[in-house]
Amino acid sequence: MQHKDPTGRFSDRANFYAANRPKYPPVLLDKIQEFLHLGPRTRIADLGSGTGIFTRLLLGTGARVYGIEPNEQMRVQAESALASVPNFTSVAGRAEATTMPDGSIDLVTVAQALHWFKFNEARAEIGRILVPGGCIAVVWNKRLREGSLFNKAYERFLQETCPEYNPSEFMEYAEDRFNDFLNQSALRSFSVPNDQELDWNGLQGRFLSASYAPRADKRDIAQVLARLRKIFDEHQVKGVVTMLTTTRMFYGRFESALQ
Repeated sequence: MQHKDPTGRFSDRANFYAANRPKYPPVLLDKIQEFLHLGPRTRIADLGSGTGIFTRLLLGTGARVYGIEPNEQMRVQAESALASVPNFTSVAGRAEATTMPDGSIDLVTVAQALHWFKFNEARAEIGRILVPGGCIAVVWNKRLREGSLFNKAYERFLQETCPEYNPSEFMEYAEDRFNDFLNQSALRSFSVPNDQELDWNGLQGRFLSASYAPRADKRDIAQVLARLRKIFDEHQVKGVVTMLTTTRMFYGRFESALQ
């Protein structure tokens, strides 16, 4: 499922997103370097870069990173957080129309954004901006629906309180539908645990950062958050709950993965 005009879905959630979404394990960079050296001469386009969570990890390699993000509020968050980083460039663009020149990029990255793309248009645009032999890395953090009593309770809470929540669209979509985008078998894959420890404020913010969650100013939000607080209180240990999460990545040469 591609959502109709998804670019505005996070406009009122950018603060929650920047503060409470899980980070990405640095080992992902080691895996990417199996195909491509990452350094000051490397040019990376991070598509759907949002508030810059994955972008920040990429910037640590010294590469020139273009954070391409269509949502103004999300983009402003990244610009503020990364203002002092000289190798970062913020771009008002989208996966289907990046504004980047032909053959100007060595690596395209997509972190937690693939399910918002129009696949055919995005695939063509990536092919246009990559150099011959250029690489792609598609990454997402996947919250486990089971695996612990807390994760199971949180999943049930989402299904009962968020009418727009559909796990087949949001959690499993990226991997289950990946072959609609690129040939999965032509790319390498990598998974690593990336559990997130959250105090009450962190869990509340993590919930409110989701595109399917009720807005923080909704009339019934207090009741929803009271239910979430009850789950937190039942499962916290020393003031913290652990959200079991796996980070998944497909990566390799873009041209070899074209259908």
